[in-house]
Amino acid sequence: MDCLHFPCISPAFRAVDGGLNLENIKPAKAHEGQPWRFLATGDWASIRIHGDAARRAPSALYGERLADEIAAADFSMVNLECCLGGQEPLPKDGPNLKGDPASPAALKKAGFDFAVLANNHIADFQAAGVRETLEACRAAGLAASGAGMNLEEAFRPWLGEYGGVRVGVLSVCDREDGEASLFDAGTACIFDVMVHERLRALRAKCDLLILVVHGGREYVPVPPVYWRDKVLALAACGADMVIGHHPHVPQGMTLLKRDRGPDVPVFFSIGNFVFRPAALNPGLIPPFTDMGFAVRADFIGASLQKVDLLPYRILGSKGPRAVANEELEDLARFYTALSEPLVDAKQVSDWFDAVCDHFWEREVRERVGELTRKFYEGDREAMCHAINHHQSYAHHTLITRAMQRILLGQAGQTPPDIREKLQGWFQGQWPMRKSPVISG
Repeated sequence: MDCLHFPCISPAFRAVDGGLNLENIKPAKAHEGQPWRFLATGDWASIRIHGDAARRAPSALYGERLADEIAAADFSMVNLECCLGGQEPLPKDGPNLKGDPASPAALKKAGFDFAVLANNHIADFQAAGVRETLEACRAAGLAASGAGMNLEEAFRPWLGEYGGVRVGVLSVCDREDGEASLFDAGTACIFDVMVHERLRALRAKCDLLILVVHGGREYVPVPPVYWRDKVLALAACGADMVIGHHPHVPQGMTLLKRDRGPDVPVFFSIGNFVFRPAALNPGLIPPFTDMGFAVRADFIGASLQKVDLLPYRILGSKGPRAVANEELEDLARFYTALSEPLVDAKQVSDWFDAVCDHFWEREVRERVGELTRKFYEGDREAMCHAINHHQSYAHHTLITRAMQRILLGQAGQTPPDIREKLQGWFQGQWPMRKSPVISG
């Protein structure tokens, strides 16, 4: 499989009090401005076992340590993984998620400054849902971007000032459901033909640019080839840091080397935050969906000085809780193991091929056959699935690649160590043993 090649650097992590430190960040020697702190967390939705999230005190929802980190940061960011209004569900593949309209006020009270709206659930209840979500954020004084009532509004970046520098945020998501168009409400899609120019234009307006990306394949340890390449290509247009989510599990990070200036930390998925997948049987919930890593970055002016990861576990309906210090060494090894393949495009390609083989044999082949039968019978749900599988890169690249490998006689022929690791991942044994499932 052909891949773009990017000069990336393998990251190294070590345990520090309360978190993991990214060791090989090299801050610029000369810097101007005031010190300030940025904090990014993952998927948050007032739904399912966290349906009361917007009604709880920050210390009760996040625990004292995480609540203090959110409140102490100068600029705190969260991914709002549900819409907050509307009545008519969007015909789509997957669940339509609608949360408590009080969510933005609760996030603001906890100390969050910014909500990412570029994700595959903000448009779940069509234009009314997008509009009411934006209105709720504005009413709460919570900055937000990544979705809008038309294409230009969805791509409108956010600009603020911290430490005496202009900070810009561009939020984009994978092609899934609910993309904005010239006249339709929805999200900002990373595959928009002007996306690189949009990022370069924002770069000219700010001193520090944070790119937020939402996409890739859910529940797997390594991003697909198409997503890694697209994220790195966009980041190379001028981002200073990349924060990613959507897979609902942690994925690793890499350091994108640029010709001038410090390396760019690229986090492909920092995991869930206040969010758990739905499952009738808690034992069927995919491994590692109860883990996440908040990104804490210290700056002086526009100069990145230090990056720490703050790991936590989601304790069922109680919410996320910072892990104990004695777990940090194991978590440093866990995160390093996830990050190692991302430096090498060939390794990412081999991992993706192994993922394609795995899903085709265990669920996709049967699902495609059943959906095809229902599709020709005029089944509405099957049509939604067919549309999604046709337009979503995460789905159609997996299905297409799996069939290509069968036709070429390559199915099951990925490197044995990768197949073994992937099997260990789905069993909750690699890169570390999963924690016990807490469903309540």
